[in-house]
Amino acid sequence: MALVETQIDGASLQQFIGATASEIAAGLTKSRIEGAAREDSSAFQAWVSKSDAGGTRTELAEHVVGFLQGDAGEIFAGAWARCAELRKAAAETKDKRGVTELVALADHEFTYSVEPEVDVLVDGIKLGGFKFSVELACAVKGLELQVREGGIGGVRCGECEGDATISLCGVELWSKPLLHADLPGALRWNRVLKIA
Repeated sequence: MALVETQIDGASLQQFIGATASEIAAGLTKSRIEGAAREDSSAFQAWVSKSDAGGTRTELAEHVVGFLQGDAGEIFAGAWARCAELRKAAAETKDKRGVTELVALADHEFTYSVEPEVDVLVDGIKLGGFKFSVELACAVKGLELQVREGGIGGVRCGECEGDATISLCGVELWSKPLLHADLPGALRWNRVLKIA
């Protein structure tokens, strides 16, 4: 079955989960920042204790937001690429231009996590680092994917619910339940995400 469609760049992970730098900064209290520094070195802890907490919070939050700029569609596609039926359809469409297959996946749950670290350099020397964790847990229902040219070309239908959490050294800074998302509206990209 061939489908004609227009695709646009997908939403970033930040847009999908709705995290803002100001919300993350609000969770970065001086005591939490100092606690995270204690997990590193005494020199780092001393530097953090002397630093401007407000400026540090804002700068750290902006770095975390920077780590959330990846395409949310790629995160979902990575989770779905483990499905044998999807890989088979991708292999079958790899060399067939203009052919799109529809693949329905069973209702499922998956998690995605990344652990970025923000290093602090003083005079070009690393003094220490802040270890963050970003976790996304999703439950997906009624999913039907468009498969073409060896990969996922789009989401035809499906719904998603879940939650997202951002932590610093195991201490939660920010969390939010995902509103019920209509995946064809929330996940769009302008290229096929190759899996075969």
